[in-house]
Amino acid sequence: PPFTMGCICCMSEGAKVAKIMEALNAYPVSKLEAGGVSKAIGYPVNLEGQVILHPVNGYPVVWYCIKIYEQCSWEEEYEHRDQDGNTYRRRRQKSETKTIYTAEVGTEFRLVDGTAFCIVDCRSQ
Repeated sequence: PPFTMGCICCMSEGAKVAKIMEALNAYPVSKLEAGGVSKAIGYPVNLEGQVILHPVNGYPVVWYCIKIYEQCSWEEEYEHRDQDGNTYRRRRQKSETKTIYTAEVGTEFRLVDGTAFCIVDCRSQ
């Protein structure tokens, strides 16, 4: 096998992909073989008419993800009973975080190394 790694059965899908990509050697685009999974080195060039701008900084990008979270914190009062049966009122801090908005935007682009290119598609499916 081209690489070996420990058990990945309990990892999230993203962690599995990251572990596999970490184990792959990176090659210039001109050295890639068709098919399979590869880690390539190059620089992105947007296809004509497919430039997207990052909504925060306005820079041209090939992909971005924005997540907006809402965090709520409050204090909760509850009763506590000790070993002797005495009841006490206590307070504890509680908090909750929710994702309220997610946007992933990507485009097709060429990954170029100076002598060759490949097309990469980062659009959400």
